[in-house]
Amino acid sequence: MISAIVIAKNEEKNIGRCVEALSKVSDDVIVLDSESTDLTASLAAEKGAKVISVQWQGYGPTKNLGPQYAKHPWILSIDADEVLSDDLIKEINALGLKPKKIYAINILTNYCGKWIYFSGWYPSYKKRLYHSEHVKWDEREVHENLSWTDNDIQVERLQHKILHYSYPTAQDHLRKTDQYAKLGAEHLLKTGKNVSIFKILFGPAFRFFRMYLLKMGILDGSAGFLLAYREAAMVRKRYNYYKKMKNDKYPQNS
Repeated sequence: MISAIVIAKNEEKNIGRCVEALSKVSDDVIVLDSESTDLTASLAAEKGAKVISVQWQGYGPTKNLGPQYAKHPWILSIDADEVLSDDLIKEINALGLKPKKIYAINILTNYCGKWIYFSGWYPSYKKRLYHSEHVKWDEREVHENLSWTDNDIQVERLQHKILHYSYPTAQDHLRKTDQYAKLGAEHLLKTGKNVSIFKILFGPAFRFFRMYLLKMGILDGSAGFLLAYREAAMVRKRYNYYKKMKNDKYPQNS
């Protein structure tokens, strides 16, 4: 059996369909609610989820709180704005789970009503189904990954998709890129990584070039251009936040 764990904050527009789909593969759906001020918690509970109020600690650390509340050792980790496709539900229910395997699932993202098939956003396999005795999330505040020390662990890709309703409007994307820029800057400072002047000057332009041309974002139409532009701006913001945070922490180096 599988326990499904969702991290959420102010996700009243998404949490219902997320929990409803998860209930088709799990009898133990857990929503880790980080002090939502909307109806996230009550809507999740109405759909049958067990809602646990937790303090936000960053993506990786917050996800690692989940297994202590789970009934089962197998964990399916999903964000509140993600939904299991019907075909994926059937595939998961038919799986013969093996403890030394991690299952990666392809993510298809909807951007302002358009499914993004290029821009480096698809295919996008993420490790989401794992045995909690062997695997845990790393401590990154953003862009977290699963980590393990057992060399026998293998990653298997599932065939079907998670549908990611991440950006209903361009303003939602702008807000999230600013959040990710800050978290990325905090991670750079926390890990003591130095950012070269070359990255500061050319990193944003390269991100645009990579997404729009190398990753064929041009085939995503106007959405592909906007994605590449906003992601380039996010890289620039991350380095600006990093410089400010570093100067605030070490003013003698400013």
